[in-house]
Amino acid sequence: KLTEDMLKKRIKGRSLSMDSLKALKFSSRGSLPQLPQGEKPENFRIKIENPRVLYNFKKYAYFANRAYCLNSPENALSKEAYAQAILTPYNEVIVFIRVKGPTFNIYDPDIFGTGFGPDYSAYPVKGLYVHRKFYHKYFNAEERLIELVDAQLNQAKNRTKISFTGHGFGAGHAVFLALYYRRKIPELPISVYTFSELRLGIDFFGEYVSTQLPNLYRITFGSDIAPTYPLNNENTVTPKYVQHHREFWIPFTEGCDCLNDEQDVPTVFECLPEQYPFAHKSYESQYCLNGKKADLKKRLDSFQGPYFGETMGMPKNCEVLQDFPPL
Repeated sequence: KLTEDMLKKRIKGRSLSMDSLKALKFSSRGSLPQLPQGEKPENFRIKIENPRVLYNFKKYAYFANRAYCLNSPENALSKEAYAQAILTPYNEVIVFIRVKGPTFNIYDPDIFGTGFGPDYSAYPVKGLYVHRKFYHKYFNAEERLIELVDAQLNQAKNRTKISFTGHGFGAGHAVFLALYYRRKIPELPISVYTFSELRLGIDFFGEYVSTQLPNLYRITFGSDIAPTYPLNNENTVTPKYVQHHREFWIPFTEGCDCLNDEQDVPTVFECLPEQYPFAHKSYESQYCLNGKKADLKKRLDSFQGPYFGETMGMPKNCEVLQDFPPL
């Protein structure tokens, strides 16, 4: 459970006070929080400068994008979903998943229904609820995903670790599958790196994910609209769709065409946990850094990133698998 002492450590040396942190308020939709008077957005972010963390972000962005190379029957989960599990020379199993194409359609009734909650169903853990259609699509693919992963785990040595990654809807599959293996093999070291991940569940599901998968990194770009979906109905007080706590945000580069600005190591910020509550909605995530509000087209374009030199859905080379030795 996130305690006040933990929060104090997270903001140590910054101008943000605990009183200001607790004073944050959501708008009625819950998608654009209001800053306390006198506070600046940058006080709610921590710049990531650890080279190993940034290296891992680049590594798993590569594999999340590589999932768009998959189109063979042996990798098929359904007509629109593909996955691959590989065992690296460094005794790591990497699982990368894609679902549907690289674009994001906010009006897709097959995914969202009306686009607003509550459209949820029970999760296998008592008392938790997830988005019904998201989980239904995952559940239909789960058996095949487990086959792919177990085949690699059975070849691995003791002390192996496993990492899951995906973009958009594939990111949701990666989280659900990682939770399955957390329950199945509690001692297995698990990491998850998601890119433009949607909100998967309501209320306490976000806290459950954060507890079960402490090495989960939800990475978002600019004013991407996808991580704010499903929306919360303005007329519904509860339940609310939420995301888990750790989020890492890549802001727009001022004046750039976002799909062409492929920086290998962009600026990345960690946002404070959503319950306090600046995850993805880190105020400027709705805006370009020049202060101009991003239009809907740019917010939809941001779904593809770029993430660490990877424009999602546009892998550069599907013939050669890039090597990422541990730092």
